[in-house]
Amino acid sequence: MSGILPDLALRDGTCGLEPGELFAWLEQLDPADLAEHARAYARKLEHRETIRSPKPSGNDYPETWARDAASDRQQAEALELLENPDMLKARVVRTLRTFWESHFKPLYTQHEAAIHQAIETFGADAAPQDLEALLERLFGRPIGGAREWSVEHERIVLVPLPFMGPYLISSVFDGPSSPVLVLGFDAAYALRTQGRAPDISRLKALADGTRLEILRFVRQSERFGGEIVTHLGISQPGVSRHLRLLVATGILRVRREGTSKFYAINDSALDAVAEGIRHMRSGAKRDVESEQA
Repeated sequence: MSGILPDLALRDGTCGLEPGELFAWLEQLDPADLAEHARAYARKLEHRETIRSPKPSGNDYPETWARDAASDRQQAEALELLENPDMLKARVVRTLRTFWESHFKPLYTQHEAAIHQAIETFGADAAPQDLEALLERLFGRPIGGAREWSVEHERIVLVPLPFMGPYLISSVFDGPSSPVLVLGFDAAYALRTQGRAPDISRLKALADGTRLEILRFVRQSERFGGEIVTHLGISQPGVSRHLRLLVATGILRVRREGTSKFYAINDSALDAVAEGIRHMRSGAKRDVESEQA
């Protein structure tokens, strides 16, 4: 289920739900759809979840862990659940509710403020080609292997976590999109790395006339992607590249409504750039005064 539910959430466009909303979404899932998706997940070798970290001991696959650890009885029970969609759904909902109440809820409550602040600071979506710079922003240092992780993914979904990460999950689901890279990261740690110096990726994003014009256009109110294309008068693919970069660096927020995307300025990201520059300038002044003393 750890791979199947993220796939279904991505397919349904239900990422970013609060806990109560998540369980409401689970309750309305069609049991037959859930079971069919689980069977498809089991059938396809390429349809698998891949979890890696910056210091991997190798590639680890959760389905391998489950198969190796499961007893014959447990494997038979899993096959039985696949043939009984209502029982499968009830088991999924009950298991997740139990995990939430007994384990994860206290952690989430403790770190909830940092999680919401991280969403504001870093956004919820990014382009794969920006993964290297994004990871460096989140962890304050280069992360080896980032370029390889981004291959063949259409987008990155950012998931702030309480004290855990980074985790990268390659999610493949039946639909029009390519695989999605889900990046889980330690929200509080990523926030602590901000403000030490100006974010280079954001400074680079701002050092372009077209992207500055996009920011001027959306500064008053949220804009539909098509409006931005019309306003700039350049090709849609060209505008999309600029928008992906601005979203990846957190300067723009993106909201999906069906197949449409709406963009707005993330004021906290621009404030962080300004604060980083002020911090760097004041630090340089202190260094000069120290040398003169």
